[in-house]
Amino acid sequence: MYVEEKEFSVSFNEAKRVIRFQGSMRLRNAKDFDSIKRLLNDARAFNYPQLTLDFRKLEYCNSSGLGIFAQFVVEAKKSARTQLVLQGSSEHHWQTRSLRTLERIWPDIKVIID
Repeated sequence: MYVEEKEFSVSFNEAKRVIRFQGSMRLRNAKDFDSIKRLLNDARAFNYPQLTLDFRKLEYCNSSGLGIFAQFVVEAKKSARTQLVLQGSSEHHWQTRSLRTLERIWPDIKVIID
């Protein structure tokens, strides 16, 4: 599964159970993120024991995008079937702060900042 826009891309590697985000997500509202929401929900529907969201190459994400990730964490918490791992990079300051905030929604997720 793959979503590609002018400034960013999102890919899901089923074999590795990793969703990778790259580029800069500056979409205007939650509706603009529908294709990403579908990809996230489709990946979660596999009910893997663990699913990794790799944000290390995502340079920027606005509040609409962060809201989508928060909704995804809430939905994953409700089903409690899949352990989420969020990978971030200390090179992108927003990741350290925002990924830790997602951890507050569901303390069972694992946040790794390189």
